[in-house]
Amino acid sequence: METQDANTSVSDFRKKFGQIAHLLRQEVPPENPVKLLDFDIRDIRYNMPRQKDMAVCFVYFNSSNSKRILMNFLYVQNMMQLAQIPMFTIEVYSDKPAIYKSFRIKSDSVLFHKERLCYLLEKQVPAKYTKLVFLDADVLFGNLNWYDDLSASLDTYDIVHPYETANWLDLTYTKNIRQSETVVKFFSKTRTIGYGCHVGFAWAFKRECYNQFGFFQYCVVGSGDSLSIMGWIGQKSDLVISDVNSKYEVPAYIDFCRSITTRPKISYIKGDIYHLYHGAISNRRYFDRHSIFKDVTDVRDILKEDESGLFQITDPEIAEKVKEYFKSRNDDGV
Repeated sequence: METQDANTSVSDFRKKFGQIAHLLRQEVPPENPVKLLDFDIRDIRYNMPRQKDMAVCFVYFNSSNSKRILMNFLYVQNMMQLAQIPMFTIEVYSDKPAIYKSFRIKSDSVLFHKERLCYLLEKQVPAKYTKLVFLDADVLFGNLNWYDDLSASLDTYDIVHPYETANWLDLTYTKNIRQSETVVKFFSKTRTIGYGCHVGFAWAFKRECYNQFGFFQYCVVGSGDSLSIMGWIGQKSDLVISDVNSKYEVPAYIDFCRSITTRPKISYIKGDIYHLYHGAISNRRYFDRHSIFKDVTDVRDILKEDESGLFQITDPEIAEKVKEYFKSRNDDGV
């Protein structure tokens, strides 16, 4: 995957962030024709790894107490256990924990904690694991040999998207309602990022490369995958920052981009990934959710780290709006 030079001027950055805004503004990509799956997801059984040098890392936070989010996670975790795949979980909970054998943080902070939790979890994973894959807790692999294929790819590449095609299942888990190819393949063909590609679900790293590049941690209502991949590849565009509804992220993102002084080698592996349903995509409000922070200049000004390292919002009014946003997602809805 070719990338731009690591030396990014402020002007270039403004153009790059404009492209990210264009991507995020595509709130709900057009759905593909609904297709029945030609297999039952219950029949998925991963192959046992030949060499366990890669840790699967999960983060779990569920402020709305969604039953579907929890059930999806437990199912995904069970698939790992059946194949004896090494996995580690960090969990944020406010009342009582829900996940067995997790690193636990008790907190009332309601944010999209994903990238920050990845950072905190890496510190807990034993040093013997030289590769890491951060996996959303609601996806299954169609490639039963994904673990070994991914580990082998990380022998060559720094960062790997562990699938070729992403599929979104309906609430019955029997129909495919949307399909996109990995951003890595899409970008290699089009030199752009937009409709037709997906940036999330999972990313794998050589461990030293995760510590060198990592994720952008300040997307506190989501979209961290989008900004992270754009930072890694140094992609630029002709769009301008004035189009962006998430300017509050810009100062921190400039620092993130400037911290990347060399470009990682990025690839993907063959195979499909399947997303387990938890509420309508339209309820995520991928673009207008940023309006919660319309009067914020720098997101870091309203965040503080608690004793666990987790972020908390210091502005009570904004914190309440963020809580309402996550509640409105209705992850148990149809």
